[in-house]
Amino acid sequence: MTYTFRPAIRPPDSDEDAPSLWFAFRQNRLLLRQDGQELRVPRLEQWRELGVQHTATHYLGVMGNAHCYAVQLADEPAELEGVVLKDLRSVLLTMEKHYRRGWPGISDCPLGSDPSVLWSVWPTGADA
Repeated sequence: MTYTFRPAIRPPDSDEDAPSLWFAFRQNRLLLRQDGQELRVPRLEQWRELGVQHTATHYLGVMGNAHCYAVQLADEPAELEGVVLKDLRSVLLTMEKHYRRGWPGISDCPLGSDPSVLWSVWPTGADA
């Protein structure tokens, strides 16, 4: 499945409950939710459940049907079950390793229809 990203600067005027992905950063690390052997960018309902304090919120655009936001974490989050902070370089290097294994591209990853999976194509186990 291929997802199109459409950059934008204005968030939607209505429907605060529209599908969305929340890219939360603390310095050079990205907050991800662990889902079995995969790591995923939190969707709206998961982001709300975390209740993590953040400062600036930036609207990025739409990927597939999900609005994308980037936020800066206010402090080092307390240890949360099912949540990890991953160094961005390791995330990109791992995604690149999967790309070299023969996937035609991240957007063609055969892992499902959830756009958060585009950012979770790396395993957390022995293959990492």
